[in-house]
Amino acid sequence: MTLVFSILLQIIALFFTLITLVFLMAGGANSTPKQLRELKIMLWGVFFVGLSGLVGFIFALIYGRYGTACLLGAYPIVACIGLIVWLFITGAPKPDPSARDDGW
Repeated sequence: MTLVFSILLQIIALFFTLITLVFLMAGGANSTPKQLRELKIMLWGVFFVGLSGLVGFIFALIYGRYGTACLLGAYPIVACIGLIVWLFITGAPKPDPSARDDGW
């Protein structure tokens, strides 16, 4: 049962990683160069968290450590949710008050 649970957790973790990567890429459409650099760092971070979770999961399954595989399958999920919550808490940058507000 732990084996099935760990495999399901890893599948969910891969989906969370993919969704977070797409969310970050969509956020970079109208960004400044500074924001694009920050997004690139976040994209690579999410990618490596997902990849390290997958590699650790595979090694844990090979060695028969199904409980460890469950934890390694869950930590990319927690990391992606934490990043999304952090991005919502910090919020979008405030608009420039000197900019024109005529819709263009």
